[in-house]
Amino acid sequence: MLVNLLSLVLLGTLLLIALAKSGLLFRFGYWAFTSTRLGQSLFFRSLVSSRARPAHSVISASTKVGRLEVMPVPVLSDNYMYIVADCGTGTALLVDAADDLAGLAALRKAEERLQCSLQLRAVCSTHRHHDHSFANPALKERFPDLEVYGGRLDGVQAATRHLDGGEVLEVGGIRITALHTPGHTVGHISYLMRHARDEDDKVEVPWSVFTGDSVFVGGCGAFFEGDAITNLRSFDLLASLPPQTLLWPGHEYTVGNLSFAAGFDPTNRALLEKLRWARSRRQLKFPTVPSTVGEERETNVFWRSRAYSDQVAPGPGEQAGSLEHLARVLQHIRSS
Repeated sequence: MLVNLLSLVLLGTLLLIALAKSGLLFRFGYWAFTSTRLGQSLFFRSLVSSRARPAHSVISASTKVGRLEVMPVPVLSDNYMYIVADCGTGTALLVDAADDLAGLAALRKAEERLQCSLQLRAVCSTHRHHDHSFANPALKERFPDLEVYGGRLDGVQAATRHLDGGEVLEVGGIRITALHTPGHTVGHISYLMRHARDEDDKVEVPWSVFTGDSVFVGGCGAFFEGDAITNLRSFDLLASLPPQTLLWPGHEYTVGNLSFAAGFDPTNRALLEKLRWARSRRQLKFPTVPSTVGEERETNVFWRSRAYSDQVAPGPGEQAGSLEHLARVLQHIRSS
């Protein structure tokens, strides 16, 4: 009897090791957390717990971008939602609605700060993970006319408009271009925004791009549902935006990202200076968002595969500087 029990334990252990080595165990856990009621329940418990803690960042003001105002909303341990407001039309939208209570409280706070009445007209979900879309159903129930945007391939909760990338939308005076930036998830969408009148009048106002978990300040998201080539293409798309474009990511990871980057590229003066700046900000619990596309080109090592391409030899049959070679460089950076 004891021998049989030990045999079963040994067999089970070997099976778990095999599953772990093959990645099947991780894939099962990832699926269970992101796609089942159990995962939703576990996330909700963490959300409720986080509401009892102080916010991870102090937001003292919104950022004026032409006729728009952008206000980060800190939630959970390091997430950002964003209120984008157009007082001229009384329109507001919420990017990455993880917490409905925090989103509604931020909307009221935005009204007080901006001295205007705002109606929540749309939610823009960058991807389907709970910390970016969990509140969609509750907000849709509260505001039946609410538009909920999300990537078609992601199956975002409560989505009313499924996006493939390339669509141009208008919500009040807010003009939105959907950018398909897969890699973290297959249907990940980044949202490029500017006030329609600023664009039509050719006013020199930067775009804002909301990148979710595709790109962070000084870093990038995990490659859960895409390989290095897929992510590289997404990074190149975002890096091709005008350098003054404001970049608003989904998490406050800046100090950790730039600390890693400084170890990989210790002679990059712009990177080291930004790390010092970020550390000083975080000591006071101030946010390090937004960045700009121009700054990321200089300091985000995951965007700089071409600059480090001489560190990794091309594979068999690969041309130096080809997409395949640069993807190999990207993997080298991630594993450093």
